[in-house]
Order: sequence, then structure tokens, then C-alpha cells
Amino acid sequence: MPDALTLRVRALVDTPPGARRLVLDLDGIPFAYEAGQAAAIGLHGQRDRRPYSIASAPSDTSTEGTIEFLVRTQPGGGLGRHLDGVTVGARIDFEGPFGEFLLPEVLPDTPMLLIAGGTGLAPLR
Repeated sequence: MPDALTLRVRALVDTPPGARRLVLDLDGIPFAYEAGQAAAIGLHGQRDRRPYSIASAPSDTSTEGTIEFLVRTQPGGGLGRHLDGVTVGARIDFEGPFGEFLLPEVLPDTPMLLIAGGTGLAPLR
């Protein structure tokens, strides 16, 4: 299993429809990333980690000391086996950032079409 940070769940909030906002406490660990990147997360000690787009802005992460994800709920309200039974205070293994879903530094003069997947919210937030 690759090295991972172990972070505590600061908050787990229902965000209709069918998702939860998972807020992890960085506990003073500096963490740099760019909007549009992702991380793989799962309960501490599990091999199963799944990638999620980071939903918090890099500036919010550095100011608040947290990092957020929007996680789609399964039928019945669970978050899937990699996060099954997660509660506030639980430990989460975290790998990242990775991915390059980034806007170019110089935006073109022509219109752009952005398409989001997953919960559909995190990449656009």
C-alpha cells in the first residue's frame, strides 16, 4: 500500500441531493494543490481507496486547515465500502493530489464547454 497521510474527519454533512460533504482536518500539515485536482481516500488501514475531486478551494484549505470532498451516497445512505461507517473523528487515509483537470493559465477568447462527472459538483465548485 503506498504511503498516505492519515487525517481525522472534522465534519460529515448531508448535502442534498444524495451526497455528503466530508471535511478532513489537516492538523497543521501544509498541503498544496490546484483547483481541479483529486485525492484517493479510504478508512484508515484499508487497502481500498477511491479517487475524489477535491471540493475545497486551495485558498480555503490553507486558511481553514481542512480539505473537503463531496461523496455520493449509496442507496440506503452509505458511502461505499471504502468509507463505510465513517463518523466524525474517524481516521481517513489520504493520497494526493493528482490529476490535471486545470484551466489553462491564459483563457482562450472562444467559449469553453466544461463537463463534470461524479457528484457533478466538486469539479465545478
